[in-house]
Amino acid sequence: MPARPGSAEWAIDSVASPGALAAFLALSGRFAEAETVASGLLLDGPPSRGEDAPTVYATWGLAFAHAMLGRIREAEAAYAAARRGFDTLDQHRLLLIAIRDELAFVTLPCRADQPADRERLVAASIKAAARGYAASAYVDTVDNERYPLLHVTALEGRWQEVRDVIDAMSDYGIPIIRHVASSKLGPIARAQGNRERAWKLVRDTWPAGPDAPLDDLYHTLPLHRLAIELALDDGDQAEALACLDAHADWLDRTGTVLGRSEWALLWARHARLGGNRESAFGHAEAALAHAAAPHQPLALLAAHRFLGQLHMDEGNPDDAREHLGRARALADRCGAPYELAQTLLVQAAWHVGKGAPARAIAMLETARGICLDLNATPMLASIEQWVHDIAERMAAVLGLEQPLSLSVFTASAAGFALAAIPNEAYAWNLDQVLARPAKGHEASRMMDP
Repeated sequence: MPARPGSAEWAIDSVASPGALAAFLALSGRFAEAETVASGLLLDGPPSRGEDAPTVYATWGLAFAHAMLGRIREAEAAYAAARRGFDTLDQHRLLLIAIRDELAFVTLPCRADQPADRERLVAASIKAAARGYAASAYVDTVDNERYPLLHVTALEGRWQEVRDVIDAMSDYGIPIIRHVASSKLGPIARAQGNRERAWKLVRDTWPAGPDAPLDDLYHTLPLHRLAIELALDDGDQAEALACLDAHADWLDRTGTVLGRSEWALLWARHARLGGNRESAFGHAEAALAHAAAPHQPLALLAAHRFLGQLHMDEGNPDDAREHLGRARALADRCGAPYELAQTLLVQAAWHVGKGAPARAIAMLETARGICLDLNATPMLASIEQWVHDIAERMAAVLGLEQPLSLSVFTASAAGFALAAIPNEAYAWNLDQVLARPAKGHEASRMMDP
């Protein structure tokens, strides 16, 4: 007689296979329990045709556990075994899911500065999707070629493609699909100034509120960090603090390693907004340390950039330059245009502070081009404010009544031609112009970074 729901026999370990249970426990953050259940099930190589799929499930689930616990080599080996297993068993959709997860939890967080690793998995995903289509393995409207690659598409700045893929499957009801889509769409919505949509995605993920105890981390933690970012944007330090505490509780309870750097950096931002510079530095340094073990290029980038800002606040230009230089190099190596634009904006502020606005203008123009492509309107507004302040100061030192328009700047290797300035029909070096005393009044104050 089958077990009845609610009876002792209905316990999950009675109705689920050990392999499926191990995967479920791992994806729920119950890593030690998952390893116990899966003991003896893990794959040393591809399964035979007759082997149970749950064995491959266990390997896939524990790959996630290894990744979140910072065991990157073990995670890579487990994901490789799971991919071989799903391929052997002709589990086309699960093969794509394994590739997607390896990209999301290993390759991008820990290998983003090694594009060849990313490209290898992208190629494997596209090939696997084609095989699945050829086998008529998919019966839904999900774009099985582009959906598994959303994390790569978002990082590389193809944001409209992200939206297109997600919009095409907006009616798809499986929660994990929504979580994956929201984890990419939410940060994009914030970066594009659509705060209402960003908050909606957060609240759809946690109807009880992002400050409630967390019970899931599989493709949801980016949305929880987004809630903290949005609260800090709004100046709501109380809500941000409640979410930070909930996040800390989850990290400590599960022993999760990946994500600790981002959490520490959010603490640093909270402290900076509250005027606690010492705490901001402490948390930012902690974020840098977490990002180094294991090596997490994107987290390192963000920590270096924020430390650069803090050193600028404190009037330490040499320390700021070192951190910003490292952030810029990482942004270039990772091929992450939005991260590059953010870093260029801070570097531009540094150059203005050092009396080198020509370099600042060049960086702002590069960042502006990136943000136009991404429709990142909040950052565009910041860039335009910087350009306005520089132009206003130029007008002051040249004795002009109106601020200069950016259209009068013609970039060249030597500097900027100021063709619209009367009696100045030759190329000026903008830095030299701004070093001259203002004619009749002080140059305008530059905007704080």
